[in-house]
Amino acid sequence: MDERHRRRGGESGLTGDEERLYRRYAGPLRASVGRRLAAPEATVEDACAHAWAQLVRAQPERRETIYGWLCRTAIHEGYRLVRLERREARLEDLVPEGAPFGWEDFVAAPVASEQREDARAALEVLAALPEKQRRYLALRVGGYSYREIAVMCGASYTNVNKHLTRARARVLGSFVTAQPP
Repeated sequence: MDERHRRRGGESGLTGDEERLYRRYAGPLRASVGRRLAAPEATVEDACAHAWAQLVRAQPERRETIYGWLCRTAIHEGYRLVRLERREARLEDLVPEGAPFGWEDFVAAPVASEQREDARAALEVLAALPEKQRRYLALRVGGYSYREIAVMCGASYTNVNKHLTRARARVLGSFVTAQPP
């Protein structure tokens, strides 16, 4: 058995102090992550569980910084989970409970003719964008990060950045020139 394998806990992969660490840090970790994320309790629990699973899997060195490592790991996972939840949110969920109107009432509300014209102009500008710019912009508006868009579309981060920058410039440029002075 090599030195690294021995240091990481031998055959089982565990060092034997995981239970002690859990008893010591589980409550403070949950509280700290909950304050930082301002997310539902289930999301906080999932983020903390991920951090503990990573501790068992990765077996980082046990120092006085292990609590910081756990917090950072849980918070990063929590942010990822919050992004996913936001991306998958349904329109019906966006109407607050107890609201005097439903989503259908909001959609069916009469729209002023100038708002309709603005919406039509915006759609025309988007339709005029090249296909890649339109696709990347739609994904970005949908909540995906530049890196996620790059992976999904088989492009580089730089390529996604370039096309999104050009799309924004075209969209903003068309509205700036269309506005009366």
